[in-house]
Amino acid sequence: MSTQKITQEAIDRLAGETVSTHADGGNRVISHMESGIFGEASPGASQPQATPATSGREAISVQTPAFQTLTKTETSHMPKNLDLILDVPLEFSVVLGESKKTIKDILALGTGSVVELNKMTEEPLSIYVNGKRIAEGEVVVINENFGIRITNILSQEQRLKNL
Repeated sequence: MSTQKITQEAIDRLAGETVSTHADGGNRVISHMESGIFGEASPGASQPQATPATSGREAISVQTPAFQTLTKTETSHMPKNLDLILDVPLEFSVVLGESKKTIKDILALGTGSVVELNKMTEEPLSIYVNGKRIAEGEVVVINENFGIRITNILSQEQRLKNL
């Protein structure tokens, strides 16, 4: 049998056909298998089924895979135990603005000097936790003390953009 005939027979088997090659000049008879190369899987089948496929010389047994029936189960949401990390200290800082100065300008600073920052008064302040910007806020006065009111907590996408 030539390589081309063997290749064609393998292709035909994969396509779900049985092939008989005759010695009288290479004529072949193709018949389709009833249930395809893998057979028909019945719902809830637990044992593999065998479907015989015959060739001119040998019989091939193809087994149908059996799959476990999938059932939808609800996942239980376990509460996150934050008690383990509630006493871990974090560095919390608020940036009113920034300014670049030369050494000469910084040495000239004294009591009563004014340093102009790069933010306008209506712009939000940047709030950082451990050096990472997480929120924006505004200055408030509470009992003669300054405080910060958080006006916007940044989304994960916004936090990553600021890196």
